[in-house]
Amino acid sequence: MKYILLLISLIVSFALAAKDVSLDDLRNLKADFEKKYSITLFIEQTPFSISKFESKVITKEFYQDLYEYMIILDEEMSKYPLKFLWKTRLRAIALVRSLIYNYQLRGAIPDYGREILFFDILDGSDFEIYQRHVIHHEFYHMIEQELNGSSYWKDPVWKSYNSPDFNYGKGGATMQKNANASVFSHPQIGFLNLYSQSGLEEDKAEIFASLFIKQEYSKLKKWAKKDKILKNKMDYMMNFLIQNNKDFNPSYWDKLHSQAK
Repeated sequence: MKYILLLISLIVSFALAAKDVSLDDLRNLKADFEKKYSITLFIEQTPFSISKFESKVITKEFYQDLYEYMIILDEEMSKYPLKFLWKTRLRAIALVRSLIYNYQLRGAIPDYGREILFFDILDGSDFEIYQRHVIHHEFYHMIEQELNGSSYWKDPVWKSYNSPDFNYGKGGATMQKNANASVFSHPQIGFLNLYSQSGLEEDKAEIFASLFIKQEYSKLKKWAKKDKILKNKMDYMMNFLIQNNKDFNPSYWDKLHSQAK
């Protein structure tokens, strides 16, 4: 049955790709998303934000990109149990282009005060796994803010997993121009990539995101077999999730990655 549904989905996708995506197509997807998750989705205008950034609204020439991103967004958000999503109090998601913060192009920016996630639909558009990863990474910052009180919480338990002589860098902003920062290279014991070494908050968000992306989860599990620090971090994050929603049990992960892309 699932293969039939997948075939239908592909046929619909190819059909839309073969013609111009209309605003009605996008509005229908938006309505389905909002009904499914009870999260407002902004696609035609940028909501007011207390975060200081610049962005542009998505115009007609980017409708196909927007459509494809909305499909990805739905697929990734569907990986979360609804009760967990609601517990995080995520109120809205805004899809934009040319997202700039502090003179840097960004793939995503959270507005913690208004509980809105902003995503640049064109960032990483030639690398789908990266786009999927960013959705979960940025969502984790919102989760940390909501459930642990601060997106920059210097979690003492997490810090204790690292080698005593290890010091994090000066934050994710310092890594924006490093093209290799997000590559899963296991550059050092305890870390997935260079970006995770830039800050404790980024380390946690990278581990969290990797749990939901099949290819990254496979690498994490493989490396964790010989890397005790990574194993501790993976176990910590899985325990955190199951403490907040019992649906995140071992069978959940097996099912997720047997079906996921």
